[in-house]
This record gives sequence, structure tokens and C-alpha cells, in this order.
Amino acid sequence: MAKKIRHIVHLSSATIWRGAEQQIIYLYEGLKNAGHQQTIFCHQNGELAAYCREHQISFIPYKRESGINWNLVKSLKNYHLQNPADLIHLHDPHAHHAYLTAYLTGLKVPAILHRRVDFPTAQNIFSAWKYKVNGIKKIVCVSDRVKNIFSGNKELYTKCEVIYDCIKTEDFQKITGRKILEKDFPRLKDKFIVANIAALVDHKDYPTFIRAAYHLVKVLQIKDLHFLIIGQGEKETEIRKMVDEYQLQQFITFTGHRKDISQILNGIDVYTFTSDMEGFGSTILEVMSSKVPVVATNTGGPAEILSHKTDALIVPVKDYVAIAHQIARLKSDKNLSVSLANSAYQKVQKFSVSSYIHQMENIYHQIL
Repeated sequence: MAKKIRHIVHLSSATIWRGAEQQIIYLYEGLKNAGHQQTIFCHQNGELAAYCREHQISFIPYKRESGINWNLVKSLKNYHLQNPADLIHLHDPHAHHAYLTAYLTGLKVPAILHRRVDFPTAQNIFSAWKYKVNGIKKIVCVSDRVKNIFSGNKELYTKCEVIYDCIKTEDFQKITGRKILEKDFPRLKDKFIVANIAALVDHKDYPTFIRAAYHLVKVLQIKDLHFLIIGQGEKETEIRKMVDEYQLQQFITFTGHRKDISQILNGIDVYTFTSDMEGFGSTILEVMSSKVPVVATNTGGPAEILSHKTDALIVPVKDYVAIAHQIARLKSDKNLSVSLANSAYQKVQKFSVSSYIHQMENIYHQIL
């Protein structure tokens, strides 16, 4: 029988709630059900800390600091002295850097690093060293695309294991989405709703989404459409300015961050994934679970798990004309929409939490 882990420490620095934070909770709950003891270190004012408070999850809040976070390092080391940890699971770059400092100053606890983004890394000696340090035993990559970042370094590449994100499909079987959306945004009534659900940051490529909306409304002259931008982020002012420049104010609504995604997803007609770079994009699993048809760019996790014309419509990165025409196609062909959505729903079943926990436990057991 496999050895049980006595104590796992999760370390996250996020302030907002995105896909990674939901995955941490899925992991925490699954490991708890499997009998493991866990503690989450997280930003004191972040949404993950708020979730932990609300759901009585064991956590230790800390203040995020620029540069080396000595207070966090001290907290980790003191915690380990009182509650010896078997493993530290690092969920983002800030957590990675804090662990390196703690490790180099005496915290000899093995770690797993979760890598979710596909930005280039390990391009120089220092960058590569951050991943090679002996304490980091495995790098969990959310897609083959992320793993391939390390393909130029054999030592790092052999540390990598691909584990796709997971989903509780039963949480997305709500049927009230349309009513909620129309109540919150009355101008959605009788409209064909196209949504993009992502942080408002560069690599999510919202300009392509806006250009696709422009092409549909102004070029193809399809007027009974409405576009939702669901999320928040540093590029919001820039994106709002672009909407004004394209004179699309009456066709595009910014909803901000929504905590009720599972409630509203089935109220949209098409989901568009427009990222030009993406590690995985766990929202895609939520959309598939909600039986909403997908138009996605050919990048990241979605490109690895979806099949064109079988369970989604796949288009080249930044090709807003292709995105627009595929949306128009789904609007006019209900049978195609239903077929794609149903096929995607069948495929998403294999991304279960139980499978995810089993894979994570196997990695834990490999290093302990």
C-alpha cells in the first residue's frame, strides 16, 4: 500500500481568484478526503484567504512583499519547526522564489513546483538554476506546451510531469444562467450572447475578441449579438478605450469578476477563447461542463484537448475574421452547436478531480 503523506504545505501568492486558485481548492479537498494533512500559505488580503476563512480551511496568511519576502521565509521555517512538513507544493513564481530563499537558508523540505504559464524561462544560468535547485524534485506542467518550454534543458525536462487541470462537472449543471444574466444586464434580452471569460491581461488577447465583435456587427451586419467580457485586470482601461474607438459600446458589456460562473455559464450561447499564449486555461473545462460550444485559438491546453469540428471550432491565433465567421456559423447552425457541446461534455469527463488527485499522489509518492 502506498505511503500516506503526513503533511503537505501549499504556497500561493495570488490576490485574485483565477483558475489556479480553484485548482488549489480541488487539490486540497481531494487530498483531505484521501487522508492527508495540509496547510495553505496565502496572501492575507487575497481571495484564496477569504475562501479559506469561509470554508474553515487551515491556512496561514502572509503579506506579499517586493523582492525577497523575509517575513514569509521566516514564517515558513518557524511553521516547519512546529509542524514538520513532508512536502511543499509551490503554486506560482512568487511562491517559488520564497521557497528558494527558505531552502538556501536551511529549510530542507522537498518541493513540487506547479508551472501554469507558457512564457519562456530557464533562458540563462540563473533562470535555469531556479528550477535545478535540489529541493525542487518535480515540475508539474499543466500542458505539453508548458513542458516543452524546458525541452532545451535535459535536466529540467526530465523533472517535468504533465498533469492537466481538473473539474467538478456536476458544479456546472445549473439551468438558471440566462435569467441571472438578463436580470443583471437587461439589454441581453433576446440577444445571442458571446462571452470571453479571462483576466484582462496581455496574453488573453482581448483586442482580437473586440475585433471579432466589430467584424460581426459592422462588417457582417449581425446586430442581434451581445458580447460579455467577464473578468478584471490591468488592461481594462486600455480595452475599454478600444471598445469606444470601435464604437461597440452598445454591443459589449464588462461584467467584472463574477463569483457565480457556475451559475451563469449555461446562459451564454458561445464561449470564445482568444489567448495568443496559454498554459492550459482551466475555464475551458468549465465551459465544456456547461455544454456551451467553444471557438478557440490554436494554442495552449485547449489546442491539446479539443478537436476541430468534433468538440470545438479551432482558429489560428489572432485571426479575428475566422473567429467572427465561426461565431456566425454557430449562431446559424443550432445542430452544430449542440453536437459540439455534447461531444465536449463527453470528453471533459476524463478530467475528473479523482483522476487529478490520483496523478498528484503518484508524484508525491515518487519523491518521498
